[in-house]
Amino acid sequence: MKNLPLVSILIPTYNQPDYFRLALESAIVQDYPNIEIIVSDDSTDDRVKTVFDEYKNCGRDLKYLKHGGYTDESIGERSLANMENLLEHANGEFVNILFHDDLIYPKKISTMMKFFTGKKRDQIAIVSSVRNWIDSNGKILGESDTFDEMNLWRNGSDFFFTGEEVGRIIFMICGNFIGELSTVLIRRKDFYRDCVKKFSPGYFLGVRDRTMWDVSTYLEICRDGRGLVFLREPLSAFRLAGGNQNTYNGEIRFTALMDWLSFIAAAYLKKSYILESRDLILTLKHWLLIATRTTKDISQKNRKKPSLDLIDRVLNATESIQNQNYERAVDIGIEWIRKYSSDTFKFTR
Repeated sequence: MKNLPLVSILIPTYNQPDYFRLALESAIVQDYPNIEIIVSDDSTDDRVKTVFDEYKNCGRDLKYLKHGGYTDESIGERSLANMENLLEHANGEFVNILFHDDLIYPKKISTMMKFFTGKKRDQIAIVSSVRNWIDSNGKILGESDTFDEMNLWRNGSDFFFTGEEVGRIIFMICGNFIGELSTVLIRRKDFYRDCVKKFSPGYFLGVRDRTMWDVSTYLEICRDGRGLVFLREPLSAFRLAGGNQNTYNGEIRFTALMDWLSFIAAAYLKKSYILESRDLILTLKHWLLIATRTTKDISQKNRKKPSLDLIDRVLNATESIQNQNYERAVDIGIEWIRKYSSDTFKFTR
C-alpha cells in the first residue's frame, strides 16, 4: 500500500443527504487501498454532517469540511467554489471528484490507476470510461456511450486519444464525449490554474467557465499533448434526477452556449485545437445546430427562461453564423470573455 500513489476522492455536497450517503458508500468500498475521502459540505443544514458522522469508523481516511457562508451567490458559483475548496485540501497525487448524486463502482479507482502507473503513464492526462445512467431510485436506465453514437470505438476495445485529438473532437461536436467529472481520474496538479493561482476546474486558456467545468478542464489539461484513455467497461453512474437537472433551466443552458462560444473564440485566436478558418467554420456550424435546438426546446416547453441579455447574445451569434459572418460570432465570444474573464486573460484582435 505504501508504494501505491494516494488517490483523493472528493465529494462536494449540497442539501442531499440521501444521495450523499450512497455516493460516500461507493467511495468507501473501493478496492484500491490507498485513498482518502474528503467531503466539502455546502449545505444549509446539518443533515449531510449527520450522515458523514455515521461512517467515521469505517476504516477509511475520511475528512469533513464545512463550506458555506454565502449570501447571494448562485448555485453554480457555490458548486465551483466548493470544488476548489476540496482541491485545495486534497493530499492525493490523483483526484476523483465525485458529485453527491453520482456513484463510482468498486473497482473504478484500481482499474484506472493501472494506466497511471503503467509504461505509458507520461502520455496520459485523463482516464475515463463508459458510465451508466441511473434514475432517482438508482435503477439503471442504460449506458451513456457517446463513442458508440459517434462510431469512435477502435476495434471494439479500450483506446487512447492524443491530447490534440481530444480537443479537436470536443470542438467539432461542441460536446463532452468524455463524461462528467465523477467519471474521470486526473492528477491533482493538472487542476492548478496559473491564471488565477489556485486549483480550479473552471478555466480554459484563462477563460472563465461558468457552467460546465468538465469541458474546460479537459481542454486545458490536454493542451500539452497528453491524452485520454477511455475504457469500455462502465465504472461509474450518473444520476438523472428529473427537475433538478440543468436541462430544465434556460438560464444555465444559454449560459453554457455562451461558454462554448467563448471557448471557440479563445481556441481560434490562440491557435489551440482550432487552427484554421475551416476548423472555425465547422465548429461554429455545430454550435449553431446546438443553439437552434436549445432555443427551440426552451421556447416550446415549460422551462425556466433565460435573461433577455443572454437571449440577445445567443440570437446575435446565431444570426451571424447563419449569415456566414463568422468573425462577428468570434467577436461575440470575445465580448463574453471580457465580461467574465477580463481579470485573468486579455484578448486582442
